[in-house]
Amino acid sequence: MVSLTTDFGWGSPYVAAMKAAVLEACPGAVLVDVSHDVPAFDVVAGAFVLWAGSRHFHLDEFEDLRPSGVCEFDGAGHDASVKSG
Repeated sequence: MVSLTTDFGWGSPYVAAMKAAVLEACPGAVLVDVSHDVPAFDVVAGAFVLWAGSRHFHLDEFEDLRPSGVCEFDGAGHDASVKSG
């Protein structure tokens, strides 16, 4: 599961581009839009929106979103697969 919280705005083509990049790298990913209306560069508002929008998910659903990533790639960045943990 990948939660998306940005300041792009719902009508921005960057939302679709970001989703396309994630799904290309990890076709089995489940994408959850928390919000794309966070005020630009407002870290406190972003933290609140992320907390409010994701607090009902189980923590173990977010554990794999660490810097090591949730996908494994071949040498060319193709045929990604979701890690099990």
